[in-house]
Amino acid sequence: SMEDAQDDKHYSHRQGVTVYGDEMNSRGFADASTYIKYLDRGRVETIEEICKNAGSMSWLEEYIVNVYRIDAYTQTTARLGHRLDVLTGLRSTSSHRAAFDQRIINVTTGEVSVDGVVEVLFLNQDRKLVPVPESFPFSDDQREPPSHVRREPVEFSDDSHFPFRARYRVYYEDTDTQGITYHASYVRFCERALFDMVRTAWPEMSMMAWMQKNRMNVARLDIRYLQA
Repeated sequence: SMEDAQDDKHYSHRQGVTVYGDEMNSRGFADASTYIKYLDRGRVETIEEICKNAGSMSWLEEYIVNVYRIDAYTQTTARLGHRLDVLTGLRSTSSHRAAFDQRIINVTTGEVSVDGVVEVLFLNQDRKLVPVPESFPFSDDQREPPSHVRREPVEFSDDSHFPFRARYRVYYEDTDTQGITYHASYVRFCERALFDMVRTAWPEMSMMAWMQKNRMNVARLDIRYLQA
């Protein structure tokens, strides 16, 4: 519940956001890639706050903070104008990996919208893996990620499991400050592929008819980034 999330000292950082019109899908909900952007904002503000309080250079200036894995559940939907709070807690999972436990609370409705964990790696300017910064607030919190039992990923070599292929080009708008594909862009590519697959599987059905018949929302994201 919202009260439990507010009382949990692990989520010691808070960033407020508002759902704007350009962040919604055609059904009037914030979509999956929007939630990832909100989580990003929460992590950036958390990093800046920690480094400012420590009197040190921002990790975002000193390192390349690479998202390694996202495991997030969408529990409720957010609509236009809703006020959201992104709650963030930190813990190290190894000498070279850290986790940001994050929740998105819908202040307007009092519900949890997203519950997730984002794991990151720290790279130097030569893109070499380095240990988690000494200024990282190490936590003894050994909580489990909010995911259910994780499924083993299907082998990429299993062509029979991946019968449909969609091809996209990466444009400037899809990249980040390092000039590589921004991790939220991959979610957009996957969403586009879903629509292209529908066109192939049911060519007789218009996209609008399919959307009205199947009013689905993304319930879970479990992503591991292997290569830029």
